[in-house]
Amino acid sequence: MDTSLTNDLYRTTAERYVANRAQLLSEGVVEPRIGVVTITNEDRKEANKEIRVALREEGVLTGRDHLKQHLDDPKLTEQQYQFVPALAREKVDHLTALRDYKSLGIEREELLKVVDYDLNRNRLVLVRENGKTLELDPAKHTKFSFARMESRDYAVGDQVEARANIGRLNDPERIANGTRGVVIAVDDNGAQVRWQDGRQTQMSNKQMRYVDHAYAHTSHKEQGVTNHREIFLVSPTGAQWLNREASYVAASRAKQNTEIVTTEGAYKKMLENAGREPEKTTAIDIANNLSLDRVRIEERVQAPAREQQRERPGPELGL
Repeated sequence: MDTSLTNDLYRTTAERYVANRAQLLSEGVVEPRIGVVTITNEDRKEANKEIRVALREEGVLTGRDHLKQHLDDPKLTEQQYQFVPALAREKVDHLTALRDYKSLGIEREELLKVVDYDLNRNRLVLVRENGKTLELDPAKHTKFSFARMESRDYAVGDQVEARANIGRLNDPERIANGTRGVVIAVDDNGAQVRWQDGRQTQMSNKQMRYVDHAYAHTSHKEQGVTNHREIFLVSPTGAQWLNREASYVAASRAKQNTEIVTTEGAYKKMLENAGREPEKTTAIDIANNLSLDRVRIEERVQAPAREQQRERPGPELGL
């Protein structure tokens, strides 16, 4: 795949994001809400990066960037999480315990690092926070959150969201999975976030592992959200895995209009798959060898609203 053309797809999405934001501001909208919908998790992350670059150039993000660790959900099916070959293929390298495992000496919320994959015996070789090594069969010990350790830059003005339930169930400071907010202060020790419900929370670096940028979302995460405008980013991989439900979400989130940003090569496949029934599989981070042509932008009318579908719940963390 031509990397320069791939970057052009994300860059065009970022340009359209900034242009829509500027137009809404000129119309007197105080807090413009522009959503970006993707099909794959990789497209979501790349779009977030490019939008941040564009917002930095516009002066929306202020102060220097602070790099934080981030635990990225590989978005596998429940069955795939039980098989080490699937975890190895998706480069899962960290687990968080969602309960105490006294037999293993693991405490709830402990973060474990994967150091080896035993494919034949279906075992993960893990290192605990105290440095001790253990083996674990994910088919037998299922109360874990699986992730890839990545990193994110944050600055004042960044839009963010919780990617897990942060805080115990009865904790008044609990941040529910999917809650969105904006960074109002950030330093080497953490970040202060003003959430959409008006609360302001000081997040430690440990808690920030379960926070991510909130400019772009996969279609599952965008359900139930209403924006002023929506941008539907359809890459060649996304076009292959597009279905009726994802198309509906992308077309129905905006009060005004929805734009489609895609490529010439993906456009035909997108039209073929827009009405397809969903398959019972994951469409995240699937490798492809499709080539990109040029970026194409299409206007799309909204579809009528209908009942939303629930997403797989995130882990419960008392951080």
